[in-house]
Amino acid sequence: MDASLEKLKAKIEKLKAQQQQIEAQYIDAVAHLVEDLTHKGLDLPILTGIILNARDIVTKLPANKEAWQTDGQKFLVRAKHQNTSRKKSHANH
Repeated sequence: MDASLEKLKAKIEKLKAQQQQIEAQYIDAVAHLVEDLTHKGLDLPILTGIILNARDIVTKLPANKEAWQTDGQKFLVRAKHQNTSRKKSHANH
């Protein structure tokens, strides 16, 4: 019984570590997006204003949230694949 519990705990810890890794990749992708936008002339106060406007829009028009969630998920999946490809490319050099 204890062995099963230990295996389950180990699996939970492994899943938590994977979750943290994925979240770190998402944070990295968003940071690159912010960096790219600042190079295009959108400074941090402008980006903050955009986020605040988005918050207000979602509050008033919840249907937009689903569309934005879909777009955001697509971006994060692409960014994750790009990050994985970059890591493989660096490992091969």
